[in-house]
Amino acid sequence: MKYTKTVSTLLVALMILGFMAPAFATMYDGPGAGQASIFVNPSATTLTKPPYGVGSTFTVHVMIKDYTHVAGWQVKLAYNKTQLSTSTSDVSYAAVSFIFPGGTYPAIPSSVGSIDATYDYALMTTTTYGAVEYSGALAGLMDVKFTILVEPPLDGTLSSMIKIYAPDPPTASGDSWTIDTNLNNNDLETTDGTYSLSYPSPKPYLAMDPTTKTLPAVPGDYIIGQHFLWPIMVHQVVAAKQIILVQYEIHWDPTYIDLVWLWEGSFMNNPTWAPYGTFNNITIPTGPGAATSFILINPNSTTGEWDWGAFPDGDGLLATAEFVVVSQPPEPADPVITVSLPGVFGEYFVDTNANYVTADPSVSGVLTLTGFYWHAPVALFTVTPAAPLPGQIITFDASASFDLDVPWDYIVSYTWNFGDGNITTVAGPVIYHAYATMGLKVVTLTVTDTMGKTGTLTKNVVVVFGRLIDVYTQYPDPDGGQGHNANSSMFWPQKHVQLWVFLSYNGVGVQFKPVAFQIFSPNGVYDFTESNMTDANGYTMIDFGLPWPCADWNDTMGLWHVIAKADVSCVVVQDDLWFKVWWLAEITSVVPKADAYHFCQDAEFDVYFRYYGWMPRHVVITISVFDDLDVCIGTDYVEMDLTQVPVWCTFATDHVTLSCHIPKWTFIGIGTVRANIYYPTWPEFCGTPACPEAVADFVLEAA
Repeated sequence: MKYTKTVSTLLVALMILGFMAPAFATMYDGPGAGQASIFVNPSATTLTKPPYGVGSTFTVHVMIKDYTHVAGWQVKLAYNKTQLSTSTSDVSYAAVSFIFPGGTYPAIPSSVGSIDATYDYALMTTTTYGAVEYSGALAGLMDVKFTILVEPPLDGTLSSMIKIYAPDPPTASGDSWTIDTNLNNNDLETTDGTYSLSYPSPKPYLAMDPTTKTLPAVPGDYIIGQHFLWPIMVHQVVAAKQIILVQYEIHWDPTYIDLVWLWEGSFMNNPTWAPYGTFNNITIPTGPGAATSFILINPNSTTGEWDWGAFPDGDGLLATAEFVVVSQPPEPADPVITVSLPGVFGEYFVDTNANYVTADPSVSGVLTLTGFYWHAPVALFTVTPAAPLPGQIITFDASASFDLDVPWDYIVSYTWNFGDGNITTVAGPVIYHAYATMGLKVVTLTVTDTMGKTGTLTKNVVVVFGRLIDVYTQYPDPDGGQGHNANSSMFWPQKHVQLWVFLSYNGVGVQFKPVAFQIFSPNGVYDFTESNMTDANGYTMIDFGLPWPCADWNDTMGLWHVIAKADVSCVVVQDDLWFKVWWLAEITSVVPKADAYHFCQDAEFDVYFRYYGWMPRHVVITISVFDDLDVCIGTDYVEMDLTQVPVWCTFATDHVTLSCHIPKWTFIGIGTVRANIYYPTWPEFCGTPACPEAVADFVLEAA
């Protein structure tokens, strides 16, 4: 009877509860048979900006543990409404099936409301369908998702309680409680939670930028003596810290590189926070491979204070380190060199009160210095006299031959094939030889270095009696086409060409004889003739400039042909010469290595080029990179020597990879890279463009 009565009472209560839930706890407030402990999980919600801020959400769970005789429960969770908010859609049951496997009363929605001027609440209620009590060790009751309304100030914290509203005994229907099957309140213990949001200011730090670097730009190049730049960036500077001094050391490996100078960047000297400029002090060295630098913002020259109200803020270029390569091993060694930025006595930043500002660790740079490749030696030689007679002693001089890898590698032998069956190897560069017969002799020189690599050069030597004419350009032998029907090295647009002729009989110059020159342009547009008299030694010369029409300059580009003729005692002699006119070095394309680059990324570009020349030429290859508003955001360059092409009148092709760092202030959109080649040096030192500029576009993104 007692059980029946209890069930009947509970059913009546459930009916009342369905329509009048707020009155439930006040109607049944006797002592219950059970107990429970309700707590907020986690007990402390500790958040930090970033990533949390206004609009961010987090969830707390209301849990129950060590519970007995629980047939129903209600939780009222109070929170600071000036800092947090929630809604009924963000209040939900949490694993209720662990407590009430039989189900819950179906029509008791969650609710939110106000407690006072500071606190709002989230409320949830449930009970069993029948007179069933549950016991257990741990279960979830309710989840509440909160939205953050306000943020703390910099270096500040906002905190508040997340409270389980539960007077003992409950005094209102909206309080927290658990009940038994007799609808009496059980013994209830509660544990509140806390919420806090902190906004610590970021710590400034220094960084080599980029953090990794590889030299030389063209793997295997010999770069001892080459200078290179490495930016030093400062990050996460906050104006509220009132930083006026940056101090640091820079360490490097003096075995391979040495510091030339530290050039002050634009960050500390920004006129917004440095209206009186800066004082930049550099001490080089403080030890082998070490230097110290500090940059101080000058105070007000009148007051002696930093009293204009603006201080360094954000990220920027602190300085640029200029290094020189002092040693480079040969292949296969690829030493790795670390450039680090320790603080002065461990400290980097000082504020207006002469206090150190806490900093994050600096970011070092790592340089990979690839070893130079062993190059084949270059064979060069001259023949004196140029038109020898049979039996005449000829000097073959290979002193101009060289090895690019000196002092580690050098030429050790010279092998001469004189074209008459005589092959001789000697240790020195000069040898003497005479031919017994007339005719064309093909002479080949092979030079061998200490690494066993070889270089060769072949020339024609014509041994004659009688009449001979030789036409050649102003380039030294053999690049000018010296010899019978030979080829000269190339010329480029608007250059002046000197055509020299040596007219001889039995090796002696024929004096005061007219010599005819006929010049054929590639398309026949600019053909012309001239003549000139030989001097007392049998030499003559004409000089002409290559035309550069405004209509179609391609008519001058290509293969030019020269014929030189003279009459020596009623016998006409002739020599032919050919030379190419083209760009000294021509960029065929500049290709971004990626379709798109974003802020703070290193953009790389391949510059492809070709050239014809026999003679080595020193050039500077550059790129300039522009953003969507045509602001130059970066440059790079490499200086190199164009080596002799292996086959006359054929292109030698090559490429270099150049790069630049995309700064954060870049205007995103379409970027443009412009590639140029200058000869023989930079324009400021009288260098000129070697070819038209090459241009390519790519995409600039924020991230």
